[in-house]
Amino acid sequence: MGYRTADLPPVDLDEFPKIPFLPRMKLLQLHWVEAGFGTPKQTAMFYVWKIFFFALFGLIVAASFTAGLEFNDIGGWWDEPILYQKLMIWTVLMEILGLAATCGPMAFHFDPPIGQSLYWWQNDTLRIPPYPNHVPLTKGNRRTPWDTGLYKLIVFWLVMMLFLSGEQIPGLPEGTAGVMPRWPFVVYAVLICLMGLRDKCVFLASRAEQYVPTMLAFAFFPSWVDMVVAAKIFIVIDEIFTSAYSKLKEYTFKKISNDRMQYPKFYGPLTYGSYIGDKPIDTETMNYIIEKTGMHDFYLEVMKIRIEEDKKIIKLIADELKVDLTLSQKNSWSKMAD
Repeated sequence: MGYRTADLPPVDLDEFPKIPFLPRMKLLQLHWVEAGFGTPKQTAMFYVWKIFFFALFGLIVAASFTAGLEFNDIGGWWDEPILYQKLMIWTVLMEILGLAATCGPMAFHFDPPIGQSLYWWQNDTLRIPPYPNHVPLTKGNRRTPWDTGLYKLIVFWLVMMLFLSGEQIPGLPEGTAGVMPRWPFVVYAVLICLMGLRDKCVFLASRAEQYVPTMLAFAFFPSWVDMVVAAKIFIVIDEIFTSAYSKLKEYTFKKISNDRMQYPKFYGPLTYGSYIGDKPIDTETMNYIIEKTGMHDFYLEVMKIRIEEDKKIIKLIADELKVDLTLSQKNSWSKMAD
């Protein structure tokens, strides 16, 4: 496998469909064990460079555009409270523009490698209001100038916050550059919550469940010590007791061990053993492969999600076309879901 070329299964595409099903499955599974997804090395390097430039430009912006800090004096700003506040703002800005977590081929973004801002910046693109039947003025599934205007205002507000100077509050050590003013955090929290009522995609992409509570702590807590303690609690609760805990499922670890990009060749045999390479092809062997790779549980969950999403999409299309869904269609969906 080269830097730009993928590691594909050693098969003849013309002859492959003629191979019986079970030998064909074994051939592909053995290649998956040895090579994983077979991704070109440039894919992994894309993320290495992305993280590098994300951190570099974040530090440059936070340290260069803050009164009292000089980027070339690392010893003078690495422990400044306002630096970490601005790095948080930088992270939110990158997330909401689509340049952070979902940027790149692993999120199925190839050319261009981003998605969010390209859609949310335009009128008449799809949006998903969370409570259209309960919250006034949120019905509809198309972006209006109000939606795009609010999104642009949020982006502008985050950029503006990166240029704010610090102010002193109780609890800060002497000689520091201070912390960011309180009122911009409150304004941002209001704007992103309003955006969330119009389109939950923008709200979730901004990681509001983590950063809005933290920003409100910076806005309303009286001293720096209280702000830091509250921020740590909010981040730990979200990252460990919600995000991390939700991953503690059996099939998740099977998927993690299987969805590798650049692991060494010896990793596959160590993970799955030599069982599938030594045994003849039969139902027991195939069940073993499916169990070890976590395919059964994973694909079952995927099918459940796809069925629910397809139902929503078809319902949306039917509403747009003014078509009434028949009782037989609804019953067929119920049987599929069961």
